[in-house]
Amino acid sequence: MQIPKANRFVRPARAALAVLLLPVGACPAGVVVGRLVVDGDAPTPSPLEPGRDACCQRAAPVDESVVVGEEGGLANAVVSVEPRRGEPPLPDRAAAPAEPAVLTNRDCAFRPRVLIARVGQPLVLANDDPTMHNVSIAMARNGPVNVVVAPDGRRRVPLERPERRPVSVSCNVHRFMQGWLLVRDDPWAAVTDADGAFELPELPAGSWRLRFWREGAPMVGLRVADGQTDARGEVLVEVPESGAADLGEIAVAAEGLR
Repeated sequence: MQIPKANRFVRPARAALAVLLLPVGACPAGVVVGRLVVDGDAPTPSPLEPGRDACCQRAAPVDESVVVGEEGGLANAVVSVEPRRGEPPLPDRAAAPAEPAVLTNRDCAFRPRVLIARVGQPLVLANDDPTMHNVSIAMARNGPVNVVVAPDGRRRVPLERPERRPVSVSCNVHRFMQGWLLVRDDPWAAVTDADGAFELPELPAGSWRLRFWREGAPMVGLRVADGQTDARGEVLVEVPESGAADLGEIAVAAEGLR
């Protein structure tokens, strides 16, 4: 899905975001920022078959597996920090937010399409449509979820363990609907926004392994700083002793999105 222009260029990087303050005595740290940008002509979104449901017919859903902003930013990709065995562990985890993570059925689509929630944070499945939805979440560690959510209804789901990767969210009533949920026990994961931008919280100075992912698959072959993502969508980046690790504009080949 494009909002609304096709992109043929990669524009200059944005200024780095401000570095968050650390407690006295902590190691120097910086946030990690960047922006995914489609290089080439983004695919044109195609309409989805809404079936016989009048609500979905009025919504006229389209395929949102590729959402590209006006200036070429690629939305709904996940960027996370994924240390391997033998690499430095992540710092102490901040407490999970008290407010729920909300996944809403609206206009026969999941909003947001990609949601990150924390272990211990309530997950609320909401339905803003005047029609019934079924929400099926293919979680492994937390167990699968398959619940009916009535019009204007809400269902709460406990999240007790992290999931290794984003899991599929679907509706068994409207099978064209698709979403994704990532459950983490730390804050070091982000979803690219409508402009393709992302920010990860402050990390101690040094080498950290990032993973890039979208729509059920790793993003392979991205040029990130001085490296390139491997078959897992992973690459090492350097966080400086002061300031942000600004990865700038990361080009995503349009051909790989089709």
